[in-house]
Amino acid sequence: MEEQNFNIETILKLSDQLFRSESASDAVTLLSTFLEEKDNPHAWLKLARAYMILGEEVVARAILRNVIFKINKPHVLYLIAARVPYCKPLILEDRKLIYFNIPKCGSSTLKDTILLAEGAGRHGEMSHFRASVYEKIISFKDLETQYADYQTIMVVRHPRDRLRSYWTKNLAEKESLTKEAGGRQTFYGLNPRPSYNEILANFARYRSVFLDFRHHTDSIVGYAGQQASRIKHIFPLSEISKAMDMLQLPETVEQERPWNMQSGRKFDFGTCDLELEKEVINNFYQRELSAYFGENPARDGADDIPSET
Repeated sequence: MEEQNFNIETILKLSDQLFRSESASDAVTLLSTFLEEKDNPHAWLKLARAYMILGEEVVARAILRNVIFKINKPHVLYLIAARVPYCKPLILEDRKLIYFNIPKCGSSTLKDTILLAEGAGRHGEMSHFRASVYEKIISFKDLETQYADYQTIMVVRHPRDRLRSYWTKNLAEKESLTKEAGGRQTFYGLNPRPSYNEILANFARYRSVFLDFRHHTDSIVGYAGQQASRIKHIFPLSEISKAMDMLQLPETVEQERPWNMQSGRKFDFGTCDLELEKEVINNFYQRELSAYFGENPARDGADDIPSET
C-alpha cells in the first residue's frame, strides 16, 4: 500500500514505531508524504516531534506554532516548545483560583489536595491525570484581564534542586526513560538509565529525545511567563502547606492532606560535576533564575521561553 493511502490512525502508529526504532528521519519522510495529500493536526504534531528528536528545534517550533491550537488539549510541553504567549494552569472556576503546576515542585501533592477539596478523593501519582479536567489554555493577557480577580498560586523550587530531584526520583529510582526507549540499553545514542553527570553532559540532547525529560526540566518561565508579578502567591517548596491552605479543605478531609512522590533514597551529589551543573543551570535557566529567584548569571541563556510580545 502506498504511504499516501494510509489513514491517519495508521500513520500515527507507524510514526511511533519509527520513533521507537530510532528512525526519526524515516518518520519525517512518512509524515511529510502523508501531509502533502492531507492536512491533519495530529500528523503535524508527530512531525514536530520527529524534528525535536533530530535536534531541529526551530523547525519543530514553526510547526507547533501553526498547529498547537488545532489540537484538543495539547500537552503543556508542546505549548512551551511552541513559545507562544499562552499557559495551561489548573483553573478552579467556583473557587476563583488558578494553580500553576510546575513539575518537581510538589505538583502531585497539590493536585491531590485540589481533588480532595473538590470531593474527588486522593489518587497519588494518578492525580496528574485526574486533575487534568481543570487544565485550561489561556493567554497571559487573559490572565491579567479576564482572570484578574482570581487568586493565582504556584510552588517553586530552585532549578538545581528540581533537576536533582527529577534525576533521583524519576530517573534513578523509577527509570522513567526506559519506557520511551523500549527497554533498549541506548536510545538515539543516549543511556536511558543515566548517571547524574550524563544528563548534565547531554542536557540538550536528553531534552530533544525524551518527552519525560523535556517535560520535567522545562523552565518555570515556560509554564508561567517571565513576569513573576502575574502570580499573586509564589511559595517555596518548603512552604507548600501554605498553598494547600488556600484550597480550604473541608474539616472532614483535612487530616488526609497528601504528601506524594517523596524519595526513599538519598544520593550524594558531592561527587557530581559541580562546574558542569552550574553551567547547565546558569545557561538554560538564566531567565528563570532572574525572574523567580533574584539571581543573575553573567551569561546568555537559552531557555524555552514563550514570547510575550
